Amino acid sequence: MDAKIEVDAVKVVSNLTALATLQLKTSTMLAAMRGDDVIFAAPGRIFLSSSDLQPRAALDGDFAPRLLSVDELGRMHLIVGTGDKLSVWVVTPDGSRTVSRPLNPEYGPPIAPPIVGYDHRIHLVAADGIVTLDAYGGPLWERRPQGRVAGAGAAADDQLIVAAGRELQAYDGKGEREILFRSVAGALTTPPAMSASGEIFVATAEALFCLSRAK
Repeated sequence: MDAKIEVDAVKVVSNLTALATLQLKTSTMLAAMRGDDVIFAAPGRIFLSSSDLQPRAALDGDFAPRLLSVDELGRMHLIVGTGDKLSVWVVTPDGSRTVSRPLNPEYGPPIAPPIVGYDHRIHLVAADGIVTLDAYGGPLWERRPQGRVAGAGAAADDQLIVAAGRELQAYDGKGEREILFRSVAGALTTPPAMSASGEIFVATAEALFCLSRAK
């Protein structure tokens, strides 16, 4: 992007410059970035690349990628399908798979990529439940919030902030819940977004809320 960003009448950036193009013959491709590194996954293969889009294979296998996220160390966290089962994998940049754990089908498929906390805990969020693992894939806690889960995010203090039903909830390292906010404008429909100053943004179908702790 140029130093000066130009937008058109509908606020679409109009002065972007294409640096590289890559085409893959696949019906499914997931992508994530860490700094200048691009990670993308297609059925049977995970690729690593810099922004010049000259990829190298990081892992080959018989799997279908469903969701992908990357932590600050470059470790790839994936939800993958193998046969009719879903699993969570953690893959290092050198292609080593350090975590491979089947998911509990009771909660349904995850609705978002794995959420990696600042403490490297792995939070798996489905519409009907939350599973938290340690960095090595060991189970820590499971919870089934009241109301349908719209999304979640990891806070800087290692709490997991969850939008579920009409409530914005916080879960500590032991899975203990605190209700932060209860909407009177209908169910929450977005994952919480957190600012650097500690504000939390969340929305219903009719309203957008900006929340901060009372002083």
